[in-house]
Amino acid sequence: MQYNFRTRYQIFKFVGITIIILVILTGRIYAQPTVFYSENTLPDFHYALSGKMKNELCAYLFNSPVQENLVDSLKHELKNIIYAAASVFLIGGSLTVNYERMILHIGNKSNTHLYLRSAYGSWVGWLAGGPGGIISTNILFFGGNHHIEAGFGAGLIYNREHYEDVLEQSKIFYDIPPSKKDYMYSIPVINLGYRYMNPGMPVIFRTGLSYPEGLYAGLGFAF
Repeated sequence: MQYNFRTRYQIFKFVGITIIILVILTGRIYAQPTVFYSENTLPDFHYALSGKMKNELCAYLFNSPVQENLVDSLKHELKNIIYAAASVFLIGGSLTVNYERMILHIGNKSNTHLYLRSAYGSWVGWLAGGPGGIISTNILFFGGNHHIEAGFGAGLIYNREHYEDVLEQSKIFYDIPPSKKDYMYSIPVINLGYRYMNPGMPVIFRTGLSYPEGLYAGLGFAF
């Protein structure tokens, strides 16, 4: 596991403070006179080990930036996402396989993540349909398990069904065959939706509205 400079600094700070606390505790224990402890002196010795100092040490262990950074590093190990998505629009729909890669994480408090997305699949409409691909970005806002996602990019679709119909007609009427390039279209892509992604689990779920996909839903896993 690779840690950044800030995380390594917090780890060294944690280890150093822990050693100092242990040295203080040890010095306090051995600084006591070598006598048999009575019932009156025993509570002071117990306080040194389990009183306020122990509580402060435990509070530091479980609430320190070291732990937050370590957990944060574990969360961000899952930078790759693969999922299948289905969408429906007015008179058609699509099925795609998607891959996303996290390329940027902004701040520990804002928990904004930037993903680069690529998708490939098939779409169908009224007397139209064919393969298509998308390259876009997805920006995730808010931390925890629930996120708002927004994205934009570009897509390329091929209207294969329409091309094949025109090609058949050109053969029947001895016309000039059409060019496939005339049935390929570049389109803008934009989406806004919701994503569930638990940092401790690889399963992700997303849903929302998109152009040109329409109402979409996807399920997959992160690794």
